[in-house]
Amino acid sequence: MIEVDELTDYLDEYLEEKQEVKNLTEETIKKQTFNISKFIEYLENEGIDELNDRNVKKQLRHYRRYCLKQRGNKRTTVKTYMMNILEFINSEDVQEEIQHDPIKMKDIIEVKAEDPETAKKRIEKISLTWPQSNFFLDTIKQSGNVRDYAICRTFIDSGMRLKELVLLNKDDIQVPIDDNGFYILPEDTNEFIDVYLRAETTKGELKDRTTFITYDTLVSLNDMMMNRITKLRKNTHNVYRPVIQRNKAAEEATREELFTNIKGNRIGKRGVQDIIKKHARECD
Repeated sequence: MIEVDELTDYLDEYLEEKQEVKNLTEETIKKQTFNISKFIEYLENEGIDELNDRNVKKQLRHYRRYCLKQRGNKRTTVKTYMMNILEFINSEDVQEEIQHDPIKMKDIIEVKAEDPETAKKRIEKISLTWPQSNFFLDTIKQSGNVRDYAICRTFIDSGMRLKELVLLNKDDIQVPIDDNGFYILPEDTNEFIDVYLRAETTKGELKDRTTFITYDTLVSLNDMMMNRITKLRKNTHNVYRPVIQRNKAAEEATREELFTNIKGNRIGKRGVQDIIKKHARECD
């Protein structure tokens, strides 16, 4: 058996060892720490003094039910919680102290095998078709927001992850950049442009990888950068014309990050999520 008030010490050692072996990102470690700590906190609040081979499965089932009924978490969210907790409970040191056999998800909840047809329909439901993707991009384009259009087009074109997108630098796009900080467009409009994803931006931060974007997406990136350095001003004929701002043009020429927020800093993951949600609502 293991005392509940000792679980936090085991958790620190478990996460430290896991970090060394799997080289997890700080964000992943933070999420797993939170999920497992909430389980330990639940045991303390319920007055559970110890975990042993007789009560560990029972407490895991109770915690799952608590998350669903009391906290109102979604089933998919609770499944993630339980996967993190089970991996900790099944770790070598904890398992040795509790003296239990490895616990599987099916010991906590009945997991039904998903038939291929059901899996196919589920994937189709959460994935955009090409017509849907084009309609989504057309909706953004019609709104006139060139930055949001460039972000979403790059996202859909490349298939990169959210973290990889926000950490993109201008020189990660494998085409020459001119003295003004703009991409020099290739002569072949059918050419695919490589996008270099640095190891520190990828999942697990294990290795570099390469994806690609199309010529039209590269054009949208140049449009976005031009929009960053221009401002509409009224001329003597009361007509608004885009005018290049010298200070912003100088910043663009030396800028490292590709996508920025309204303050001119690198855009964050929440910012991109908000952009997608906003335009998803617009196109229903």
